[in-house]
Amino acid sequence: MMEFDRVNLFVVRGKLHSIQTLEIIERFCREEKNIIIFLYHKELLEDQKNSYAFHDKLNEISYKNYNLFESKGFFYNFIKFFPLFLLSRISNGAIFNPCVDECQITTLLKLSVVRKLYAFDDGAANFYDNSHYYSEEPLAKAGFKRAVLRYLFPKGCQYWNRQNITKYFTSTKQKTNFAINGKKISFEIDWQSYIFKSDLKHLNFDIRNVAIGTPIDEQPDPEWTNATREFLLDNVDLYLAHPREKIQDTKKRNALILSTLSSSESILLYLSAKNNISVFHFSCTTANFLSKSKKIKFKNLVKDGVLIPDYEFKEKFFI
Repeated sequence: MMEFDRVNLFVVRGKLHSIQTLEIIERFCREEKNIIIFLYHKELLEDQKNSYAFHDKLNEISYKNYNLFESKGFFYNFIKFFPLFLLSRISNGAIFNPCVDECQITTLLKLSVVRKLYAFDDGAANFYDNSHYYSEEPLAKAGFKRAVLRYLFPKGCQYWNRQNITKYFTSTKQKTNFAINGKKISFEIDWQSYIFKSDLKHLNFDIRNVAIGTPIDEQPDPEWTNATREFLLDNVDLYLAHPREKIQDTKKRNALILSTLSSSESILLYLSAKNNISVFHFSCTTANFLSKSKKIKFKNLVKDGVLIPDYEFKEKFFI
């Protein structure tokens, strides 16, 4: 009987996916053929450059890589990528898909009758059970394509993925398992290996209070989030901007505003080696990854419902 090399597919969008894919390949899949599918909405490198800082490393260790543009439409992407999904199944490979709400990928998974569906962390949506990743509702609104998706996934793409994930790889310490029936596999990320020297040259001053940014329009209350961000920009020492975040008048702020090639986790661990630091965030993933750090105090502004600006808040939480 003819034997095939095992072919794994990794769906990757953004810096966090890249880092985890690098770690998983190194620890679990080094001897196999690993294909990377870079996922984009409309165009190549559509976010800020720093989002793709580790793409070159992925290209070096992968067998092949492809770009999937959601804007091309389902039928185009189905014809192009279905053979890859089928090849992975035939070769007894695994498909790593962290984007459980992505309908085109999920449809390819179902129609290729995937047997080994794996996932890894895709940001804060995996950790907070009130996020849309835990939805069990079918796709809303009218239209033929949406009607087909409601037929294929009566409880939505997110639920189908969570139900069919057989292994869930995570580098956080949360007790819950994102996969409904799958096995949770924990692994540690060496965050210090994902820091760029070009970022460090900006951090040669005393930094005690840090904020991690967020895309304003993607928050439940954009007006409140913007007011909170304005307060932080005028009061913290360092503001780590989100790749999809736009900030005006950056030179007039008290905070040093950086959009780094390094991961936020790497930057915070570097800073905490010098000082205890307070980190303010909007339900960001970083707080979950570094929750055990004794020298970093995280303050989730969204979860705790903090009203900013507030003098007592500054007195209580700033270092």
